[in-house]
Amino acid sequence: NLSSDDPSFQGRKIELHRLAVALLSNKKRCISLHGMGGIGKTMLAIAAGRWQHERQRWRDGVWFVDLRNVDDAATARMRIIKEIPLKTASRQGDVPQNLRALFRNLRVLLILDDLDELLRKDSEGLVTLINDLLSCGKLRLLVTSREMLPPEVFSESQEVETLESSEMFRQLFETYAPSEEDWGIDDNFEEDWEVLRELLAGYPLAIRIAAQYMQQKRCSLHTLRKRLEEQFLKTLQ
Repeated sequence: NLSSDDPSFQGRKIELHRLAVALLSNKKRCISLHGMGGIGKTMLAIAAGRWQHERQRWRDGVWFVDLRNVDDAATARMRIIKEIPLKTASRQGDVPQNLRALFRNLRVLLILDDLDELLRKDSEGLVTLINDLLSCGKLRLLVTSREMLPPEVFSESQEVETLESSEMFRQLFETYAPSEEDWGIDDNFEEDWEVLRELLAGYPLAIRIAAQYMQQKRCSLHTLRKRLEEQFLKTLQ
């Protein structure tokens, strides 16, 4: 149930390779991506899942479940059951048993996105939920959250960091910005570009929003730089 290929996903080749290696390992069956909001955890998880699916690594599929704003484990369980339309599931009776029935003997990669509210409000329930899922021997988990998972969950934690490469920055910016001929490039371009990179600090969400602002307002790169310098948060909002 993954979305189609996203042209805005740029870079992250090292992270994708690291995830592919981790998912091949039998040592830890839960991989946790963590990092600040807007850093690109969800997009990385989807790209990793799509890469796995295209190579037919999982006999019974790669499934993505959005758990944003879900703050209790019972709701999360029902969301997972609803999202996975596999006929092997027994949708009656106790929910934990339903999860085991759903995934028993299935070779599946399950992506649980945005566990932030669960971690904050029902950490104990989340631990039980993940361990229930991991009791299904052929299932692997890829999860995202701002904070690391509790130590009661046996997982491999990978931090998602900013886009440091100038090439990755430009690729992502150009995906959402107007064509380069509309940037108003002049003798100050190199300075404007470097200041812009410094201001946006390699955060994918901030880069995307700034480029979209430039597209919508039909302003030059220099004007964008000045507005971000003068009123950074207001401009992005």
